[in-house]
Amino acid sequence: MRRGKLHAVIDFGGLSVGLPDAEHSPLWDLPPEARQAYWDAIGLDDLTWLRARAWAVAVAVSGLSYYQDTFPAFADECLSRLRAVLSAATER
Repeated sequence: MRRGKLHAVIDFGGLSVGLPDAEHSPLWDLPPEARQAYWDAIGLDDLTWLRARAWAVAVAVSGLSYYQDTFPAFADECLSRLRAVLSAATER
């Protein structure tokens, strides 16, 4: 906003077009051992893993705030994902 008018919009939806990052973001819904087994089996590089973690945070934060009152079960899932991402902050 600038002087009370919309000045710019950032569309984060296209940030990783062509990259598999978003496909891996649900991994933080799994137990740590399963996440590690997935990593080892598929051989993701560090940057893809980092971007997937960022997608997990982005989806969880937006879901938590948007669905808190209208779909509390999903908001709870989002909060659980955020907690998993934070507790796994030192992984790879």
